Amino acid sequence: MNLRRALVAPAVALLLVASLAACSAAPASPSGAPSAPSAPSTPPPVLALAGTTWSGTDSLGDDTTFMFHPTGSIGVAFGSNRYDDPLDTWTLNGTALAIDVYIDKTRGIAHYTATVAAGASALALSAAYQGSGTTFTLNLARK
Repeated sequence: MNLRRALVAPAVALLLVASLAACSAAPASPSGAPSAPSAPSTPPPVLALAGTTWSGTDSLGDDTTFMFHPTGSIGVAFGSNRYDDPLDTWTLNGTALAIDVYIDKTRGIAHYTATVAAGASALALSAAYQGSGTTFTLNLARK
């Protein structure tokens, strides 16, 4: 009886290890062969904005031009008034575009956001003045 117990315990342990190893193996394809790991998905390409100029009229009636500098700052023109303050900035995180432009003491910073698609010839931005809470839109075309 002792010999039987001595053989049963290792046999049970061996079966348990074999079962766990089978659970962690790669799933089999319908043909019975292990399936290959899937390739990581690559994000869609985004529009290169650095060095480009875009212009349009916002929903408040202001003609606006943005010049995207490679340094991350942005030059701005409202009508014929041009501004190129290094504190006015743009960032592109994946497809999410964010632009911050200081306007004045009353309105504060205008914060623009958009989703940028590869090959786009137009940008549709949503915007808000930080100081007054006024919201507006801006549609830009590449120049």
